[in-house]
Amino acid sequence: MRILIANNHLVNFAGSEIHALELAEHLNGCGHEAVLTALVVAAPFTGEAIRRRVPVVPMRKLDWGAFWDVVWSHHVPAFQFIHGKLQLKARRHLHGLLSSVLALERPPLPADFRMGRRSLTFLPNSELTLASASRHLPCDARTQILRNLAPDAWVEAVRGAHAAEPAAIACVSNHPPAEICELAELARAAGMRFDIIGAGQSGTARRVSPALLAPYDLVISIGKTVNYCLAAAIPIFVYDHFGGPGWLDAKRIGPAEATIFSGKCTPGARPASRLLAEIRAGYRRASAFAAQTASWSAARYGVGAQIERLGLLEGLDRRPQALLPWWWGRRRVRVFNRALVAETV
Repeated sequence: MRILIANNHLVNFAGSEIHALELAEHLNGCGHEAVLTALVVAAPFTGEAIRRRVPVVPMRKLDWGAFWDVVWSHHVPAFQFIHGKLQLKARRHLHGLLSSVLALERPPLPADFRMGRRSLTFLPNSELTLASASRHLPCDARTQILRNLAPDAWVEAVRGAHAAEPAAIACVSNHPPAEICELAELARAAGMRFDIIGAGQSGTARRVSPALLAPYDLVISIGKTVNYCLAAAIPIFVYDHFGGPGWLDAKRIGPAEATIFSGKCTPGARPASRLLAEIRAGYRRASAFAAQTASWSAARYGVGAQIERLGLLEGLDRRPQALLPWWWGRRRVRVFNRALVAETV
C-alpha cells in the first residue's frame, strides 16, 4: 500500500514527529510504501529519517495528481493543505489527534460539517483527547482510540531482571519542573546517578531508545515514554510539570492511561524530598508490576497490534476520492497556516 503520513512540522524529536516516524518505520517494515510529509521539514529530524530509511517530502513538492491508499494526517494546517489545497485522493483518510489542549491538535473540521459517507476516521490517543475533541468534531464523525505507540524495538528489549535498589535514574523530559531538578541534586547527594534527557534545563535532546535507557534502573517521565517503558518492563515513575501519580499499579494505570500518561490524573507538584521517598519506598513493587504487565502492554500499545485491532488498513477496496470539496482550501488554508504554522516551529 502507498501511505502518506502528514504533519505540520517534522523538525525535532517531539511527540508528534516521533509518532509519525514510528508509524512510517513500522509500515515500511511490513512491506508498505510509507512517505512522510510536512509543511516545515528540517534537521535534526531529517537526519534521523535518513538513517531509518524513511522518505520525507516537503508538502509543497507532493504530486497533486497522485493517489494514495491511505492519507494519514496530524495537525490542522497539514489537514487543510493536504485535503483543501492539494485535494489528494485516497481510499481511506485518517486524522490523528495527539493532544487535548494544543490548538494545533484541535479537530480540523467544524462540528456542523457533514461528511456523510466520506472515508475519514479520527484517531484520538486517549479518552481525554476524545472528550476534548468531541465538542468540536463533525456530527457524523467516526472515532477510534489509537494510543501512543510502543514500537517493536521496545517490546524486544523487555527486561528480565531488575536491580534490588535503584542506583541510576533517568528523567526524560523537555520541561522538567523545579522539583525534578531539586530531586536530581538530592539523588546525586545520596550516591545515585541521575540524568535528565531532553531539551529542557541542562538536558540533552535526543531520540529516546531502548539502548539509551538501558543503563538506568528506573525512568521518570510522562507521555510516550511511559508506553515505551511499560512495553519494555522498565519501572516508570509518572511525574512531570503537571504532577502525576508516581509509580503505576493495577489501580492507577487506568486513570493514568485515560489521560495519556500526562500526569493530569493526579495534578499538583510534590516536594523533591517526598518524590525521592516515594521512589525508594515503591521501587520493588514497581519493578514487579513492570515485569507482570510487559506482555499486556506490548499487546495494548504495540504499533502493529493496534493497527490490526482497529482495522485501519482493512477493507481498502473503495475508489480513491478527495475528502473535501474543491472550494474548501481557498477559503480556509491560508488562515490556518498564518495562525498555526509559525507558532509551532
